Amino acid sequence: MLEWTRDSWARPDPPALVFAKTATTEQGVVVSVDGDLRYRERDSPQWYPATTDEFYHHLRTHGQPTLLPLSETALTRHDFTPSPLSQ
Repeated sequence: MLEWTRDSWARPDPPALVFAKTATTEQGVVVSVDGDLRYRERDSPQWYPATTDEFYHHLRTHGQPTLLPLSETALTRHDFTPSPLSQ
C-alpha cells in the first residue's frame, strides 16, 4: 500500500491512504510528501510524520485504509505541506 503513494506528491492529484472515521478518531489520511509519510486527521491542527512501523500499528488498530485521490478526502495539499514545528 505504501508503494502506491511513494514518489507521487508531484502528481496533480496524489493518492492517499484513507482510514475510516471511528468512535474515537476522525478520518485519517496518509500521504507521501517527498518520500516522507505524513499522517493527519481531519480535525487535527497539523500533520505528523509517520514511520512505516507507526503505519503498520495504525493498520492493526484501525483496519485497512482505502486508496483515494487526495481530492476525494476532506484534506488538501496545504494540509500536509506546512511544517508542524511552525504552527
